[in-house]
Amino acid sequence: MSKVDHIFNLEEQGLLIDIKDDSKGCTTKLESSGKITHNATESIESTADKQIIENVKDSKISITEKEILLATKKSSIMLNDNKIIIKIGSSSIVLDDSSISLESATINIKSSANINIQASQNIDIKGLNNSIKADINLNAEGTDVNIKGSVTASIKGSAATMVG
Repeated sequence: MSKVDHIFNLEEQGLLIDIKDDSKGCTTKLESSGKITHNATESIESTADKQIIENVKDSKISITEKEILLATKKSSIMLNDNKIIIKIGSSSIVLDDSSISLESATINIKSSANINIQASQNIDIKGLNNSIKADINLNAEGTDVNIKGSVTASIKGSAATMVG
């Protein structure tokens, strides 16, 4: 059995608990200023039957790791240096440094004012059936505007139809 040092030191600023076992160990420092510091060479664990509460006033909670995973039975949030993945059931959002990917059975986008979609190159909309509807006006504008149907293509106006 290796030599283990246990130090309980009541200092001027607070209490220091230091437990060392050769190259391993942990320390907890309780300072009278209101600061608590934990250091461990292996892991720091917190367990509770109901909940663990952390309230930080006038600041933020900061966790610095290579990868962070928060998970429940049906959902998870994973953060690493390259991307963020949010999953709920079979739906997911993946964000990386150059793209955002949304996957789900249904994706709804709704705004009370305006929705703007802009790309410097191409916008592709692909599906079994696609509909673009407007209550007042629908404009298709460009250097070349093509309406093409492999079976039928039609342009209808209830009052007038102009081509030319």
